[in-house]
Amino acid sequence: MADGTTHIEGDGLLEAGFMAYVGAANVLGSLKAELPCNLGDTRFHGVCETGAFTYCNGGAIADAVIGRYCSIGQDVLINPGNHPTNMLSTHPFAYKADGASCGLTGRPEYSDIAVDFTDETDARPNRVVVGNDVWIGARATILGGVTVGDGAVIGAGAVVTHDVEAYAVVGGVPARMTRRRLPETYERLLASKWWELDLSYLPGNRDYSDVAGFLDRLVLSPLPPLPHRVARIEFRVDKPPYIAVPQSGLR
Repeated sequence: MADGTTHIEGDGLLEAGFMAYVGAANVLGSLKAELPCNLGDTRFHGVCETGAFTYCNGGAIADAVIGRYCSIGQDVLINPGNHPTNMLSTHPFAYKADGASCGLTGRPEYSDIAVDFTDETDARPNRVVVGNDVWIGARATILGGVTVGDGAVIGAGAVVTHDVEAYAVVGGVPARMTRRRLPETYERLLASKWWELDLSYLPGNRDYSDVAGFLDRLVLSPLPPLPHRVARIEFRVDKPPYIAVPQSGLR
């Protein structure tokens, strides 16, 4: 690791604000997590980023950027990937050079049936982008290339195939918008970008049910930005999991 980072292991993970059931199988790729967060036993694939105060409850996330204060329910799938349908087979042997390992592990006599090159044009179209303060209900699925706006709510079991507007409430298969969350104040909320602020400096009584009043107080008493504490998390088979945190980011 480059100079200027602190390696944290064991109990230090919790002290730094990182909570997860970690292991070599949890991350297949790279993960940047802004602290604090609680990622549970969620599996991450490809290149992923998660924002501060976001929490997950299992499931799998691939090639996704997820904002702050997101609440991700049990067994949610984000960007599960596709299989091309215009080839001999939808099995990976037909479009991935290492496809023979998918279900054929330990059978070297079949190692030559896989293609000589990898064609993943249709395998995972694009990254998924999830905004801030998004609630994703249990067992929902968000397909590749989808952008979910800030403040949105995705109902349990929904299958999201298209972009979701900010502060939209969607549900169903395929997911459709049913209403707007906080219709009288959502535009002010978007303009405030409150998730970028350090709410620990909020003066007085913290009554978050009075949304308009909260926004008025932000105007009268501006808050400083939330300090960034972005950790690059690595999982190794031969070593304990650790976080590399910029020293300037710890407080």
